[in-house]
Amino acid sequence: MEGLETKKRILICGGGIGGFALGQYLHQYRSKEFDFDIIEKDVEFSSRKQGYSLTIQKNGQRVLELINKLKDFEECVKKGIALKGRGQTRYSMIDGSLISQSNEQKKDLHYYIPRQEVRRILLEGIESKVKWGYWVNSFTIQEDEKIEIQFCCQNQEVNPKKELYDCLVNCEGLYSRIRTTLLGKEDLVYLETIMINGIIENTDEYYKENRSYIYEGDKQIRLFFKPYQRGQLMWQLTVSLNLEQAINITKQNPSEQLSYALKCLEKMNDQPIFNMIQKTSLDLIRCGLLQTREPITATDFTNFQSVTFLGDSAHPMPPFKGQGANQALEDAADLGRIITPDRITESLRVFERSMFKRANYYQEESVNRVKDFHESKDE
Repeated sequence: MEGLETKKRILICGGGIGGFALGQYLHQYRSKEFDFDIIEKDVEFSSRKQGYSLTIQKNGQRVLELINKLKDFEECVKKGIALKGRGQTRYSMIDGSLISQSNEQKKDLHYYIPRQEVRRILLEGIESKVKWGYWVNSFTIQEDEKIEIQFCCQNQEVNPKKELYDCLVNCEGLYSRIRTTLLGKEDLVYLETIMINGIIENTDEYYKENRSYIYEGDKQIRLFFKPYQRGQLMWQLTVSLNLEQAINITKQNPSEQLSYALKCLEKMNDQPIFNMIQKTSLDLIRCGLLQTREPITATDFTNFQSVTFLGDSAHPMPPFKGQGANQALEDAADLGRIITPDRITESLRVFERSMFKRANYYQEESVNRVKDFHESKDE
């Protein structure tokens, strides 16, 4: 095709929120300058569980509107797949008393929507650009700053050839291999807190399906729940635990993890939510450690040339302030806007300065909130 050889090639590594959003931006606004591929290690879209409910806040909504996807969220609301948040109610974990109640104004409404539905919306229209079952085995940055990529493929009958790209965008998430290759092995930072999630039917009219609720004040245990989709809630229990105790619980089966959650919540067994959590389907239980990485800055990227990161691979954060999905959406739009075909390396450094100036605040505040929620004042 005429002009194709003049386009710069971008490889997006990771088929999550940030990777698909960047693909959408490039497809809609930069297609004359850039060609791109997205690789994802999963062999297909629905290969594995993709998390639970996301809260898409105003910053994320602005990006979705920019890439012409906000209307799809409105369609999800009409179908009951997504809900618009109408405020938050906070109760005391100690005695169940009401602490506060807020009502969001129309202009401040959040979308509560399953993560997999967000991925589906962002994938629509760029399906042909995704190579499922692929990941980067190794890469070499050449003197002309092109990047030679050696792929791996889940299909052992396929022997991927090396390919050249002009830019590599790492969207691999918290456990990114590309990050390890460039920054070296880093220890994950355990935040002394374990998280157990589940999805339940909202069988009690006491809880409005378009509000989020928090039981807090215990300093050891915090319960948060919010809409998942029409008629369902997602609950999130966080508990202060040392690493050894936490690892033992993550190794348990879902039945044992649910029993542990209910034991933590015994003091609130007169609350309607307790009865609903008891009925959580075991295949909808998820348990893990709250972890992050030490913050990095744009100066860490000085020698990365035509490689950059976005989303959790750059600034992972606990889900207590600004949610990582919204930051990944902002990263994608910023990178799509800033990257320049004839000055790729220089423009990536500009992007990184902008990204870390914004995202590191949320990363730090998210960690601080874990400490506020789960450490006693005398510690």
